Amino acid sequence: MAKAGRPLTLRPRKAWRRGLDTLKMKVVTTFYRRVIVLAFPLDAPFRSAAPPRLPVDLCILTEAELDAYLAFRPDQSRAHIRARLERGDRCFVCRHEGRIVDAGWAATGRVPVPYLHRDLVLPSGDVYVYDAHTLPECEGRGLYVARNAFCARHYQDLGFRRCLAVVAVENKVPLAVLRRNGARPVGGYTCLRCFGFSRVTGRAAEGSGPLPILCASGSPGRGAGAAAPSSLSAGGAPR
Repeated sequence: MAKAGRPLTLRPRKAWRRGLDTLKMKVVTTFYRRVIVLAFPLDAPFRSAAPPRLPVDLCILTEAELDAYLAFRPDQSRAHIRARLERGDRCFVCRHEGRIVDAGWAATGRVPVPYLHRDLVLPSGDVYVYDAHTLPECEGRGLYVARNAFCARHYQDLGFRRCLAVVAVENKVPLAVLRRNGARPVGGYTCLRCFGFSRVTGRAAEGSGPLPILCASGSPGRGAGAAAPSSLSAGGAPR
């Protein structure tokens, strides 16, 4: 019990403990990575997203707007972003007062998944969303959900049936947001890496149908299927 006249305070978690937890996670995920595959159906009506709590314009990025995107994501290179656009990937953005404050990418066909050191080969009718980012000062204002809904409607109008996302199991917040907005787990992949060797195993959730095929990055063929528990082995350099 607190003494009279002295406020009851909570002791903050020690900085060294938080740093140790982060270090342990980085070490573990260097060798062992787990992701959940989530699917959002596009072949049925879905509820409208709540309007964001920040006035934004939703649009698709063009190559002429690369400078604006690189100002938003200075950690990215111009060549890398241009390569995405050239292979047909689309970037959906939220602009506030003319500045990009939130963005996420979508792709079809064969898509690199650097976290697994593999390429995802999507069947016809599937679109894959990835690399979402919101400026820290704009988080918690519904931009992520509004932009995802804008992207989903775009691909729904084009006749796509399903939107897929691959999320690391450690990323609790995006997992919770996606599930709260109608996405459901359809399986997952695990990646074990050690001294240039890597092994990826995929397992589909019961009743969800096969997972998309995974191929070694840059390989010419379609690779092996990952519908049932399966594994693909190939060397790969870390990102």
